[in-house]
Amino acid sequence: MTTNRTDQPESATESATRPGSARPGPVGVPPTLRRLFQAESNSVLMATIVLIVLIGVLHPDFFAWSQLRDVLQGSVYVALLAAGMAFLLSMREIDLSVGANFGLSLIASALLMKQGVNPWLAVLAGIVLGAILGLVNAVVAQFVAIPAIVATLASMQVYRGLAIALANGQQVTNLPLDSSFFTLVGGNLWGLPFSVWILIVVTIGLTVVLRLT
Repeated sequence: MTTNRTDQPESATESATRPGSARPGPVGVPPTLRRLFQAESNSVLMATIVLIVLIGVLHPDFFAWSQLRDVLQGSVYVALLAAGMAFLLSMREIDLSVGANFGLSLIASALLMKQGVNPWLAVLAGIVLGAILGLVNAVVAQFVAIPAIVATLASMQVYRGLAIALANGQQVTNLPLDSSFFTLVGGNLWGLPFSVWILIVVTIGLTVVLRLT
C-alpha cells in the first residue's frame, strides 16, 4: 500500500525556498533599522554621500564649515519644494510647475515689498498666491480630465511668463533689508542659518504626516 506524499508536511527547505515566502531578517537587527536599510531611497542617499566625499577629496575646501553652511542655505528652497513634491509622487502624480510657481510667488512678494507693503504681509500674500496657483493646477487636472503632467507643463510656461512680465525681465531690487523679516530669516540660530531650521521642522512635520496618515 502506497502512501500519498501530498499528505506529508513539507520540509523546512521547501518552505524556505517557496516563492513569496517571508525570509527572516538578520538576527539581532531591530525591524525598524532593517526597514531603514531596505528603503528604496537608500540608493539616492548613498549616491549623494559618495558625491559629497568625491567632491571633498578633489576639493578639500568643500568641507570647510562656511562652505557647507552656504550649500545648506542655498538648497533650502529646492528641498522645501521637493518635500511637497513627495506627496504627489506618493500618489503617482507630478507637478512640473512648482519651480515656476515658486518664482512667480517670489516675484509677487518682492514687488509688494518694493511698493511699501510690510514684508511679513508680502510673504503671506506670496504663500496664498502659490496655494491658489497650485489649486488651479488641481482643478484643471481633476475636472478638465487633463493628465497632471500635461496640465502642469502648460501652467509652468504661463507662470514663468507672468513672472518675467511682472519683473520686466530684471531682478527686483531696493528691498527693505532692514526689516525684521530679513533680519530673522537671514540670521543664524545655533550656528545654522534660520532657513535651514525651517527646512528641518517642515521636513519632520511632512514626514510624520506622510508616514502616519
